[in-house]
Amino acid sequence: MSDKLQPFRAQRSDLFILILACVFPSIATYVYFVVFSGKDGMLPAYSVSKILQFSLPILWIVFAQKHPFDLVKKTSEGLFLGLLSGLAIVGGHLVLYFYFLKGTAVLAGAPEVLSEKLDGLGMNSPLKFCFLAIFLSVIHSLLEEYFWRWYVFRQLRGWMGFNKAMLISSLGFMAHHVIVLNAYLPQEYFLTATIPLSICVAIGGAWWCWLYERTGSLWGPWLCHFWADVGIVITGYDFMWGV
Repeated sequence: MSDKLQPFRAQRSDLFILILACVFPSIATYVYFVVFSGKDGMLPAYSVSKILQFSLPILWIVFAQKHPFDLVKKTSEGLFLGLLSGLAIVGGHLVLYFYFLKGTAVLAGAPEVLSEKLDGLGMNSPLKFCFLAIFLSVIHSLLEEYFWRWYVFRQLRGWMGFNKAMLISSLGFMAHHVIVLNAYLPQEYFLTATIPLSICVAIGGAWWCWLYERTGSLWGPWLCHFWADVGIVITGYDFMWGV
């Protein structure tokens, strides 16, 4: 284990909260992204679910486990790898989209689905979408790193070895993306598009676990995650208004 990343304690009382943290994002995603899709309740459902999700780790770690809140570390270690890998991811994403997938049957229904989601969130104009894009790529990506790497992976790290902790946390991170991708892609492409793209998400999560383990800092994983989300929001903007 890297001496830069000390795991949280691993006691039986922590296990239920850890399991809840792994499954809650998928349940919440199904509720706000599928059940309330395009409806007036979508934004409240999304907001409440995110507040609950991102409040859980800090409340448990700080107040139940009595562990200091060491999320932010003043170090530049990992930033170069985060930037380099992030640029590779966004570059690969945009090449795949603009040169291979755009205009194909795989994404034929995606613009209509995205329009419905944006209507439900009240973000159905270019300006509002840009604000949403900034939130998702800058703030939400950091919150996800705090949740999946700082809490879930690190808590699992106290129970098991690095490889198992990385695998389980990355699959948990992938799970709610399966629901999102499944909403955009036709059902006949579930095995040939939804699952492969979801596995790419899991691989990204595993890479961020490794980077976090190596440096003890979330800044590198967050920077890479930021660029990955930039590629997604560029794709979304092109769906709606073209770039």
